Amino acid sequence: MRVLNSTLLAENIPLRLTGEEIQNPQEILYGFFTSVDLDATREVLWDVFSRTLTSSDEDLGYFPRKEILFYYEEIVRLIEASCLLYQAYLKVRVKAPILPIKENL
Repeated sequence: MRVLNSTLLAENIPLRLTGEEIQNPQEILYGFFTSVDLDATREVLWDVFSRTLTSSDEDLGYFPRKEILFYYEEIVRLIEASCLLYQAYLKVRVKAPILPIKENL
């Protein structure tokens, strides 16, 4: 599902998360990393992107197109959830600025 809306994009509003997921973006991270680990994610991303750039259309490797599209959607959801967590972090950081570390002399 490819949805583009310039108003939503300009406001950094997630397009693929439900209301509940927007309220609890950490659940997206939990769901993602309980189904795949970090090494597998790196491997799949590398394989998909490198084959897409270097192979003919018929030779996309052992990942079916349907699985590639599903993985793309999950990565986008992960990025959207991460963006929400980052925005929440910025609000907390502004309220409580990080103090510089004092060196013991």
